[in-house]
Amino acid sequence: MNKKHLSVVMAGAMLASSVAPVLAYKVDESATKEYEVNGSNKGILIRDLRNLLLSKKFANEAANYSGKDKNKHDFRGESIYQIKVGTTEVYGTTEDDVKKLEKAIQEATKGTKIEVVDRGHVVKNDKYYHFAVEKIETTTEKTYDKSSMQTLVADFNDHKDQYPAVYEMKLESDVLTVSIRKAIGENKLETLTFKVGDKQLDFKKPIDKNGDVLDGRNTQSDWSDLVGFKADTNSKVINVGDEIDGKKLAVITVSDVDAKYETVLSDLYDGLLLTEKGQKLLDTIKEYKRDSKLNFTEATLNSSANGIYEIKFVFENTKTGVKSEVVVKSNKKAQLELFMGWMNNG
Repeated sequence: MNKKHLSVVMAGAMLASSVAPVLAYKVDESATKEYEVNGSNKGILIRDLRNLLLSKKFANEAANYSGKDKNKHDFRGESIYQIKVGTTEVYGTTEDDVKKLEKAIQEATKGTKIEVVDRGHVVKNDKYYHFAVEKIETTTEKTYDKSSMQTLVADFNDHKDQYPAVYEMKLESDVLTVSIRKAIGENKLETLTFKVGDKQLDFKKPIDKNGDVLDGRNTQSDWSDLVGFKADTNSKVINVGDEIDGKKLAVITVSDVDAKYETVLSDLYDGLLLTEKGQKLLDTIKEYKRDSKLNFTEATLNSSANGIYEIKFVFENTKTGVKSEVVVKSNKKAQLELFMGWMNNG
């Protein structure tokens, strides 16, 4: 799992950029991503997941290439994504569906899991379908789990003649060790190791540098040209009208940890315009100003003995009591006051 910590505010700069991997998820990625979002930052989370829900919808066509699944569910016009907040599931795109999603996220408590799922889709002519609109042949590489390792070792021990390029195979503490007949020194063979999650190899299909299978060999053959083994794959044919398998894209855990972030004005304002981070801070403030359950406290200017001025914005979830602070420092008083005015006014 690829786990990233998505903390609160840093002006939406941190949060908005951190949530981005969910929205920019690529379907060729195999692992579900895990994130943590501070409970006080639900405004930005609501915005991003609402936008994701509405971003891609299944084609609203009469046939929709089979139209309904085995449960007679009609996908037309719905989001290609399902967002599950605790036990609340949302995949519709009506105003009521959006309100349902927003309410569920707003009421989520510490530890609540939010799952983002691609319900399964294909694209044709820039339209999305839950069912195959043409025949699809897919090949995916297998990965090891403990059971598949145990099965492999047992099969090797029972049918060693089918594995001519393998000298020995054993499994210890969930680590698979395979000694192949390619010498790497006097009286020493090359050893490969695999752990759970690694890609599987078909040890019955040794290959040379060109990827050609070394057929017709036995345990006594010369294996100096052995470079590896074919990947072990699963093949699948999806016929027209078949459902496309879904995939879990992300799991977001709501945390309730107060946080304080400090930054310098130049990271948010370049003297003429807001930077990307500055704009995201402004967007965050707007979210907090719009939501009655979120409270934004405007900043005032403070100075220190060394000529450094600072302002502090406070973000609070009035339902949970969780607070986050963003402190901005600068020795340029006029610029900091101008920036503070923009932010306070939202």
